[in-house]
Amino acid sequence: MNKQFKFVRFLFILFMSISFLSGCAFRDIDKRAFVSAIAVDDSGDTKKPYQITIKVVVPSGNIKQEGVKYAFFSEKGVSISEALALIRATIDKDMDFSHTKVIIVSKNLLDRNLGNVTDFFHRRRDIQLVSWIGIAEKRAKDILKMEPKSQSSVTVPLFNFFSRTSVQSPYITPKYLFDFRRQQIETGIDPVLPIIKIDKKEKRFVVHRALVIGDGKFVELNPQQTMVYNILRGNIERFNAQIKEKNGKFKYGVFIHSTSISYKINSENNQRPIIKYKIRHQGILEEASKYTESDLLEEYGKESSKVAKKLILELLTYLQKQNVDPLGFGLRYKATHLHTGDMYKEWRNLYPQAKFTIDMDVNIKSTGTME
Repeated sequence: MNKQFKFVRFLFILFMSISFLSGCAFRDIDKRAFVSAIAVDDSGDTKKPYQITIKVVVPSGNIKQEGVKYAFFSEKGVSISEALALIRATIDKDMDFSHTKVIIVSKNLLDRNLGNVTDFFHRRRDIQLVSWIGIAEKRAKDILKMEPKSQSSVTVPLFNFFSRTSVQSPYITPKYLFDFRRQQIETGIDPVLPIIKIDKKEKRFVVHRALVIGDGKFVELNPQQTMVYNILRGNIERFNAQIKEKNGKFKYGVFIHSTSISYKINSENNQRPIIKYKIRHQGILEEASKYTESDLLEEYGKESSKVAKKLILELLTYLQKQNVDPLGFGLRYKATHLHTGDMYKEWRNLYPQAKFTIDMDVNIKSTGTME
């Protein structure tokens, strides 16, 4: 009897507890406006300096026949949150940011602290930190509205550029929002963002340059420097390399399909540090201006090693002269040395004096399928 009484009392307490639970604020899909991308521009108005544009997916009954349709909404505001609040008043649905994949910031906003510009996106709980972030060479709004001629009915081109599941280019430097924030607040590494340009004549996106965001400065990398950075950073493993004659004519091309990169920083008693790179590439001869025998592969490998070493040293010394550190040497230095003081300040004094050495080996395995 005592057990039955306890069981009844338990059920009573359980039902009473359930009665006080509140329901979730669920909204049907047809009452939501799914924001796929956000653009941040300079409005040109000192009182309302930010112009925010959102790209909203319009649901369609048959995607294959009608394609994906979008609507664009834009407002100015003293802050990003105010501009979005004004946009919210113009849409008959609730804005849903859970599917926001791309955030584009105009290049002319870089003179303002980029951390303050992106602060809103880091704090919002409904904006996923796995969104990609990029820099628009001109207006970010134009990037959102651009529909390239290669776009199909069920894909979004900007997603494909950054996701690595479709486009795998050594010139593209995708950056997640969370990774950008982490590198931005961490001392010892400078974040790198892709620069997005529109080719209006060909109606396409061009994403082959990158921007290093240093401490109060911005260093733009050309396509070749961007590719070398991606190789050193480990962003890519497969890429093509072109070897030219002294007169500039094409000699042969190598396709690298396997890469191994490591480095260490040797420094003692605050003396000049030596950053030693060890790089190993394996690939095949992809193209040649003349018939090539397999006994020339070793010679071509040595020549490719020499060319690659020169390009890498040029980038490393260029970044050093610009006093930016996108490869994270300062982070490695802090992690591998005893913390007896301000390690980052110590590295900042040592970095301009650092010497780079590269042990490079390019192993060309075959001439391809042609024998």
